[in-house]
Amino acid sequence: MKDVMWKGMLSDVVKLDTLKPRKGLYALGPGPRLRGELLVLDGTTYWSTVRADSSLQVATDPDQVWAPFLVYGWQSEWKKTSLPDSVKSLGQLESWVDKRMGAVQKPFPLRLEGQVREAFIHAQNLAPDATVSNPREAHAGQVNYRLPSQRVQIAGFFSRKHQGIFTHHDSFLHLHLIDEKEQMMGHLDSLSIGQLQIYLPEK
Repeated sequence: MKDVMWKGMLSDVVKLDTLKPRKGLYALGPGPRLRGELLVLDGTTYWSTVRADSSLQVATDPDQVWAPFLVYGWQSEWKKTSLPDSVKSLGQLESWVDKRMGAVQKPFPLRLEGQVREAFIHAQNLAPDATVSNPREAHAGQVNYRLPSQRVQIAGFFSRKHQGIFTHHDSFLHLHLIDEKEQMMGHLDSLSIGQLQIYLPEK
């Protein structure tokens, strides 16, 4: 992430069709040259891009899509837990996961499913000929979206040691959200949690 944001390295670092096996694969990152967002859920790739009218288009399993940076891993055994009522925001979710998984020092994937009261996501939309030398330029053209109460899936990664690598500098979490109809998908900025089940690695 630092190389993209500060050095403008927008080239194809990871081609998603080279990540195998597909079963149990989870991944996320920005789309090619910071156009759109990428999410892999149990081997299925989703790529959201911004249309001319600023609406989102979500493609499933696009051919030969690549990312300037990507975090990915394989996980097949999950433990499902209900989040306590006290966890209502993204910040509270991060604190809860940090405490719950305190003994785990390595990065790990996590998933959430269920109802949210409200969520805010964004999709990158950098101009094709743009160059990047700082985070402000990297986010030029970004489009933000509000999702009202609905069922969603959220997936991402937690790490205390990779801020600026695959999480932002002020967070241990990097999460992407996709709605139940698979029509909205993007980087999760904030949410009001309704009834969500969280899936953490069994091992």
